[in-house]
This record gives sequence, C-alpha cells and structure tokens, in this order.
Amino acid sequence: MSRCTLLGGLIGLCAFTAALPAHAQFFSYPGFGGSGFGTPVTLTLSPAHPEAGATVRLTLESSAIDLDRAAIVWLADGVEIARGGGLKRASVTAGALGTETEITVAVATADERVITARANIRPAEVDILWSGESYAPPLYRGRVHASPGTSVRLSAIARLVPPGGNPLADESIVFSWRKNGVLLQELSGRGRAHIELPAPLLFGADVVSVEASSLDGRLIATRSVRIPSVETTLLLYEEHPLFGLLFHRAFGAEGQTPSIEATIAAVPLFAPVRTPFDAQLDYAWRVNNTPIPADPADPFRLIINAEDSSGLALIELVLTHTSNIFLRSDAAWSIRFGTLEDGFDAFRAGAFQ
Repeated sequence: MSRCTLLGGLIGLCAFTAALPAHAQFFSYPGFGGSGFGTPVTLTLSPAHPEAGATVRLTLESSAIDLDRAAIVWLADGVEIARGGGLKRASVTAGALGTETEITVAVATADERVITARANIRPAEVDILWSGESYAPPLYRGRVHASPGTSVRLSAIARLVPPGGNPLADESIVFSWRKNGVLLQELSGRGRAHIELPAPLLFGADVVSVEASSLDGRLIATRSVRIPSVETTLLLYEEHPLFGLLFHRAFGAEGQTPSIEATIAAVPLFAPVRTPFDAQLDYAWRVNNTPIPADPADPFRLIINAEDSSGLALIELVLTHTSNIFLRSDAAWSIRFGTLEDGFDAFRAGAFQ
C-alpha cells in the first residue's frame, strides 16, 4: 500500500481526490498519514489582484520539493485546466466582477507524497481620474494638466463586488493612497476616494497609486498613474465680433485672418490661475519688434489694425507671474491680415448659421 505524508496547513487528500477528474489515477491514493509542519509549495498569482477578464498567470514554487520530477495537475473550480510532469506554470482567465474562482494545484512527488495548494481569484477594479487645477479655455479637448504652483485633484472609481453581492459603496472601501511609493497616511482611509495633491515641481513627475480594499480584505484593486508637471503654453485666438473668441481655431506659428482689423487674445494654457485676466499675470506684447503696453483692464487682448501696411504682423508675447517664479512662457506668431486661404471665411459664408 502506498503511503502519503501531508504537511501541515495543506488540504486533506480526500478533498484533493474528490476535486480531481476520474482519469487522474496517479493521484488516487488509498490512504495517508502523518501531519508534518510547514508549507512546502507556494502558489502565486500575477497579477495578484486581477481585473475582470484579465489573464492570470499561476506559478508554483518550492524550496523543499523537486517540482521538475513531480506530476502536477491544475484545476479551476474543480475543472482541470492543465496537467503535466514538472508543469509549474499555468494560466486562467479571471471571471466577471462579483464572481470567485478557486484555483487548486495538486502535486504528486517522486517520493509518493501528495500536496495541494489553493488560491482564490476575486476580480476587482479601480480607476484613477485626475485633473490639474490650472487654466484651460472653454471647449478645450484633453486633460487639464498641472503646472508648478497648482494642485492636482484625484478621484478613485472603485468597482468592488462581493461574490453574489452588490457593488460596495465608497464608505465600505478603504482607500490607501501613495505618492512615489510613500503612503499618504493623512489622505488615506475608509471612504477617502477623493484627494488633492500639490503639482510636481518643474520638469518633474509624480507616480500616485491607490489600493481599494473591502473591509474584510477579500477584495483588493490597485491602480497607479504618472502625473507630469507641464509648462504654461500660450495659445492665440481671434475674437469674432459676433461669435466671440474662436476657441475652435487657434493660430499656429503662421496664420492668417480675412480681417484688416482684428482683436486677438492670448490664452495661458495650464497657467496657475482661474482666468486669463488674473491680476498676477504680466503680459508683455511686441508687434513687429515694437513693445505694445497691455491694457490693464484687458491685458490678454490686443487689437491690431493692418490698414495701409503689408498686412503681415510678427506678434510676440512673454508671460510671467508676479509670485510664481516657475511661470515664464513666451511665444511668437506670424499673422497675415486681410487674407484667408482660398478666400473662404466660414463666418461670412454662413457656415455657422
């Protein structure tokens, strides 16, 4: 009669044989004895906290057993997914949110021991939404980035669903926030799904991560984002007498407008202000190398009349901030007035009626 010795903390052989398919005869032992101590095998999952539908890589390791000479069977919820001699790796697809998959691996060693290990896959998900508290114009398409001197707002959107249950509310989730690997103790805790952090320093970046876990610790999801620091960028728009600032069409380095006289406006994208006419912003304009004093009441706008001229204007702008030494942005545009490619003016043609 074959004799099997099970080590402490492992699953009983009767449970193991019941989980195996009938044709797995080399795992059918008539009896076992002994208890022993220690766990000779380690079953790891990668990722450790998978999302729904993710491929989970399963790895079996041991410092006490020669797994290369062992017969190994892998099961998911009692269904065999892989088997083979020395088969130390397998993979499985995580189920939907609210499901649980039990992974069982059974090892028959060369010295007639039977050892099993189990792990449970409970999919959970969390996303991080973030936005810089800096200026962006209306209709701006894209993320509002953070510049030095501003802050970043982050929100964790957790989707933790217990098996057969309902999604957990934020009040039933513990959020652990980290910045560059350091736990933000004061910002973490139960229900702390929303935080605000200072923007990274100039030319720097921060990695912010969050772990969302259920109160019993059985559901865990993680996510991290890289938040770069960006410089303020100057954008130049034309202001139409009827439609206002044409935010859908910024001037490039070279541009044109059908108007002989036009009002142009500079927008400080990602500046540490709420509005482009913030009193702390200093606009220094030059047109064709001539300094143009900014209107104190409307410093980001400039009226240019190209009548009796070639119609070409080199517009330069330097933007600084009275208290934020990190803000200095400059740009130049070459604009031709009184012309438009193909002679088409969308507004005069009624395209926006």
